[in-house]
Amino acid sequence: MEKTEHGAQVLYGREFIADFAERADMSKEEARGTVELLFRMLTEAMSGNTAVCFRNFGTFYIRPTSERPARNPKTMEECMIPAGYKPEFRPSRYFRDTINRNIKNNEETEEELQK
Repeated sequence: MEKTEHGAQVLYGREFIADFAERADMSKEEARGTVELLFRMLTEAMSGNTAVCFRNFGTFYIRPTSERPARNPKTMEECMIPAGYKPEFRPSRYFRDTINRNIKNNEETEEELQK
C-alpha cells in the first residue's frame, strides 16, 4: 500500500469500495453506486450552503474566503485571487479521540514487535 509524506497509508476509492461491498454484503457495483450517491448528495447540500452533520463523525461545511493578492512565481506578476467558498470538515470529538487512540495503539504494537 502506498504511503503519504507523513507515513500514513493511502486507501484509494476502488479499495475502499471493495472493502465496503464485502462488509455490506453487496456487489462492488452496488457499493460504488452507494458511495457515489453519498458524495453527490453531500456535494449538492454543500453547494446550497447547507452544512452536513454526521453524529460521531463530523460536519462538512462551506467557509467563505475573501479576495486576496497573489504572485505568479514564474513572472512575479501580482494578481488578485477572487473571493469564493472553501469546503471544510470539522471532525467530532469522538472521531478525533477514536483515531488518536487507535493510531497510538498501533504505534505501541509496532514498537513491541520491533523489540
